[in-house]
Amino acid sequence: MVTIAYFAWVRERMGTAEEQVVLPATVVDVAELVVWLAARDERGALAFAEQACRAQSMA
Repeated sequence: MVTIAYFAWVRERMGTAEEQVVLPATVVDVAELVVWLAARDERGALAFAEQACRAQSMA
């Protein structure tokens, strides 16, 4: 289990300052965490819809 802390407008869109979640095995980096949070529910979709907060993989 991990604790995720949200700040500023992400906190407002998520409706909470932090939450504890059990991550699926497929979440191995920040980019996958953002994808998972966005797909999980409407709050996450709204909070992580903007490109500015999406993690970009460095190839």
